[in-house]
Amino acid sequence: MSYPDKEYLQSNEYQHDKYWSDKTRELIDRETSLKSNRINWMLTSQSLLFLAFGNLFKENGYVPCLIISFLGLFTTLSYIEPIGICEEAIKDFRHEYEKHFPRKNRGDSRSHHPPIDFDAKSKDKKIYQCIPEWLSTQNLPWMFFVTWKLLITELPPYISTIEP
Repeated sequence: MSYPDKEYLQSNEYQHDKYWSDKTRELIDRETSLKSNRINWMLTSQSLLFLAFGNLFKENGYVPCLIISFLGLFTTLSYIEPIGICEEAIKDFRHEYEKHFPRKNRGDSRSHHPPIDFDAKSKDKKIYQCIPEWLSTQNLPWMFFVTWKLLITELPPYISTIEP
């Protein structure tokens, strides 16, 4: 890797590039933080609802379990769009960064901008590549949705077998 010359580092072009590179990193950092917070709140709410469901299932029967199941279903639905919006925003920021700083130009002496964030598609990230795509954070609300839906539809036959 060759380093940029001193004139380029002091030029307005470099300062402009550095500003946009830093600003894009800040935006991606902010969206990643928002997504992380939303996922944490979703996991917290879902765990509390599953806990309530388990306790009510054991003690009170079908109607309270059905209410908790619908509450879990609608809570999960409320997280699908916000998490998807964060994913789309991060993709847009990456796309703009790639458009402004194309990969082919990053190797020359006038463009020393590191990758904006973790590149999941790169060949040297073997650990990340072993995780299936369906297990991504964007699909997590859908997994909870399917679980609650199964509990709603498959629960009635089992309620009658439980003795009070």
